[in-house]
Amino acid sequence: MLKTNPLHCTFRRVGSKLIAHVRSSQIDDAMAEHLISEIKQRIDAGPECEHLTLDFHQVKQAGSSCLSLCLELNNLMDIQGGTTAITGLNSHLDWLFRSVQLDKVLHVA
Repeated sequence: MLKTNPLHCTFRRVGSKLIAHVRSSQIDDAMAEHLISEIKQRIDAGPECEHLTLDFHQVKQAGSSCLSLCLELNNLMDIQGGTTAITGLNSHLDWLFRSVQLDKVLHVA
């Protein structure tokens, strides 16, 4: 029997834009690794991705692993000449991003 891992994101492509909707309520170290892997695979599999949007509407709790996830994906997009935007932050996540001034590095919408 073949085991399949459930996806932790749903994806939508609009032209050269990839939107990753995170489906987990909490991002810890293990979840961040899964998300990075899934998103990188989707970026590499499709047509050229010029813009990545990470949608965190369903995320209720996160910490430094979430910040690392965003920075790693932002660096990947920078290398490819693309951009990254973060959307759907609740008040806790918004505070987290602003407290470490990550909102100055990433486009937080």
